[in-house]
Amino acid sequence: MTVAVMSNVDLGAQIDPQKHELNVSRLVAVVLLLFNGVPEGVTLGYEAIAQETGLPPEHLKRALQSCGKYKILIKEPKSRIIADTDTFTFNRGFSEKMLQIKIQTVASKVENVVEQKDTQQRVEEARKHMAEAAIVRVMKSRKTLERNELIAEVITQLQIRFSPSPAMIKKRIDALIEREYLERVSHDR
Repeated sequence: MTVAVMSNVDLGAQIDPQKHELNVSRLVAVVLLLFNGVPEGVTLGYEAIAQETGLPPEHLKRALQSCGKYKILIKEPKSRIIADTDTFTFNRGFSEKMLQIKIQTVASKVENVVEQKDTQQRVEEARKHMAEAAIVRVMKSRKTLERNELIAEVITQLQIRFSPSPAMIKKRIDALIEREYLERVSHDR
């Protein structure tokens, strides 16, 4: 099952004595609506919430964690980590000065080592192409240029997007020379 959290929902919540408008993601709205009409003091366990909503565990845990900042749901035992044995109670004593509250969804888990390496490789590849394009642009406009001047000008152009290292630019210059997009002056090494 694929779950996309692309939109937000505005929920009207009458929490004695005030009425609040909660702007939440669809997943958080599904979880909060489970507590609609539940008698005061009744708790719902994580397993019961999971069974009622049918949400995948990673999305359900994120939705439940999102309710923690404003303490709309009270979790037992108190901790940030959501376990299968946790219970949740709607906070009837909820009070907030603002009538409109935007509840942000907690960010998804951090990339694992393999995903980080893959992302890093894609970023490096994109930066190589940007560096080569900048080198070619500079050389087309200047025709001839000393290596250090070329490196300095390319760094200046690329600093808007990222901070390139001179070593990386030197490698890209060498790669362009190898592929015959650039050539060295014959009397100067």
